[in-house]
Amino acid sequence: MVPAARMKAAIPVWLDRENNVGMDAGETHPNSRQPIIELLNGQARDPLGLISKKFGPLRGCVRP
Repeated sequence: MVPAARMKAAIPVWLDRENNVGMDAGETHPNSRQPIIELLNGQARDPLGLISKKFGPLRGCVRP
């Protein structure tokens, strides 16, 4: 078992300018090849670049 302090997040997570949480949906947009990001409040599910334009700036979340 890996100690919690050494574990890495399995799914990339971002916060938008209003501190809404967005997660990588595990898919890639076919044209832009960007990861699909889904805001957990259900507001959007789009490529990373579009989410950043609509709701940015985005901040990556990292576990200590």
